[in-house]
This record gives sequence, structure tokens and C-alpha cells, in this order.
Amino acid sequence: MTKKCILPWIHLQADSDGSTRVCCNADKNTESMGNILLESPITVWNNKNYIRLRSQMINEIEPIECKPCYDSERLGLYSKRQRENDDWSRYNHLMHSAITPFKIRHLDIRFDNVCNFKCRYCSPWLSHSWANDYKKLGWEIQTASAINVNGPDLFNVIKDNCVDDLESVFFCGGEPLLMDEHLKLLLLLDSKQMYNTKLLYISNLSKLKYKGVDYIELWNKFNDVNLHFSLDCIGPKLEYIRCGAKWNEIEQNIRTVFEHKKKLKPKIGITITMYNASEVLDTIKFLTDTGYITLEDIGLHVVRKPEIYSCQILPKTIKDKITNEVNKFLSENELPLFFRSRYEYFINYMNSKDTLERDKSEFRKLTDKLDNIRGENFNDVFPELKSHYD
Repeated sequence: MTKKCILPWIHLQADSDGSTRVCCNADKNTESMGNILLESPITVWNNKNYIRLRSQMINEIEPIECKPCYDSERLGLYSKRQRENDDWSRYNHLMHSAITPFKIRHLDIRFDNVCNFKCRYCSPWLSHSWANDYKKLGWEIQTASAINVNGPDLFNVIKDNCVDDLESVFFCGGEPLLMDEHLKLLLLLDSKQMYNTKLLYISNLSKLKYKGVDYIELWNKFNDVNLHFSLDCIGPKLEYIRCGAKWNEIEQNIRTVFEHKKKLKPKIGITITMYNASEVLDTIKFLTDTGYITLEDIGLHVVRKPEIYSCQILPKTIKDKITNEVNKFLSENELPLFFRSRYEYFINYMNSKDTLERDKSEFRKLTDKLDNIRGENFNDVFPELKSHYD
């Protein structure tokens, strides 16, 4: 099977500090490909890093940045690389040269770290709301401001260099629906009547209106909108994991977007940690019992870092129970390959390592500190897990 991925020929991914990666799934331990706030995006696009990576792919060598996809494929899973190659096959002819014209067809942009949630497994780099708690824990914040202030500069770089050839934009965060620059780019596309531009989102679905703009009304002008939102579970457990979330508001917004299912193509991504691994199938049942959400509207994302929140820290008795339940679920339900592979990856990853004895002391210590800061109580919300971490 070819080692090529279409993304380095058509796609630019930029974080709020201007640094770029070959894609959002790239190995986070590798250095960035360049920085579009320090150099022109046109210069970055064919710098030594991009030329080296494209050359490796052309010569059937696995770039180290792309290890997560190749590792997934070795496990028999359908990777992001394979999915993107299928989706963008019309540009296969570009993948013969390590130097390629600067035409960004697909943009993945994170303008800043504004977010109204403080998810347990997150940090100030992805949520400015986390900053005060981070300081109270005695940890140093490297960023000069609680909110990364590069958004306006990034917007101007994107506006001046990356809009005219766009076929799709992926907005992530932070929380993109609360970012000024996201709204400005959306309104820019509207003013240019670029309604064929595909819009893709990962959102926490806490707000559907911003600064007087009803997003659903604006999205209705575009021909292809894909609203993917992340969820952990429901009720008080969701509110504990995602500090700042209000389940009744999230539930109402789920109903609202699924009322526009044909237009918005909503998908739910269940983010799996040690907190909710046992709740995954119950959450899926709650969602599908609505009658308007199907199994193919729901995907899984397994959190690997920080390791103390990974499902690998669960005790073996709970892991065995989850494994049996998920295997039974898969035997009773026919799912497309990609969706099925997510469940299989969840089980394989969870069972591949046992970190309970190594990490439970650190987990308990940090949990107690955050509970004290936030006025929360792990034991009250997760009584079924309490005894395993005392």
C-alpha cells in the first residue's frame, strides 16, 4: 500500500501561535513544519520540512510526523490518511513532485484558545478558562496571556493568502463558535458568496449564537456544513468532566442541530477517558433512543494524554466488563468499517497497558486538588470508581 497522503499537497493546518503541522493527527512529539506568523505561508509551503516530507512519501518512506496514521493501519484500522485520500482523490495527480504550487484547498485553522469549558483532560493552551485553575495548582503558564492574542494576525494571514482556492475549512479550538476570527472568516466567505466551501467543525455545542449572529441561519447559506461536536456522557458526570458545561443547554442544542440534520450533517464524537469509558454504551443508547440520532451519527475519540486520565488507568475488572459489553454491542450491530474500527481501537488501546498502580496516586492527588479548587467531588459523582483510587 502506498505511503502517500494527499494532505501535504493541498492542506494547511495552523495552530493559534502560527505553527503548522502536516495535519491535526500528526505526532505531537515532532517539531512544527514552519510558522506562518514568522514567514509567509507561501514560503512555509515549500520549505525544507515540507519538501523532505513529500519526498519521503513519494519514495514510500513513512515520515515520522505521520506515525499515528501508519500505526493505526498496522492495527488494521481505517486511518485519517486513508480517509483523506479517498475524499480528495481528484488531486492524486499532484503527488508526484516534492515542490508543489501554493494553492490551499483545505484549511485547518485554530485562531485562538478561547473556550468556556475547563475539561479535566484539557489545559490553558486549548482553553483560556483553564488558566486560573492552572495557576492555583502551582503550574507555570508559558503563554503571556490567558487568551492567545494571535487570532487577529492569523486572520489577516489567512485572508490575504489562503481564501481564494479554498474548498473546505476545518474549524477547531478552543471553542470555534466563540472566536471573533472564526466569525469574521465565515462572514468573509459569505461576502464572497463562496457557498460551495465546505465547512467542518469540532465544537462543544454550548452556543449556537454569537455577537448577534445565529449560526444556523448563516450556515444555511452554505451548501455543505458538517457540524461535529464532542460529548463525554450526560447529566452530572458530563458537567464534572467538562467544568462549565450545563447538560440541559447541551441537550437542547443537540435537539436543535438534529432538527437541521439534513443541512448540518451533525456528528457526535464521544471523547473517552477513564471517567466515562464505562458510560459509552449507555450514552450511545440515550442518544439513539431519541429516534433522530443513529449509530452512524456517533464516533469515538480515545484520549491518550494526560495518561492519568486515559482509560488505561482503569482496573482490570472494569476493563473486562467494558470489553465484553463492547464486543457484544459490535456483534449485534452492523457498522461501516470506519465506525467499527473506532470501537475496536478503544478496546485495543484500553487493554494494551495497565497503568493503575503506576498512576493512581498521581490521579488521586490531582483530582483532590482540582475538586477543592472547583468545589466538586469525584467520589460523589463517580461512586463506582471511588474505591479503586483511594
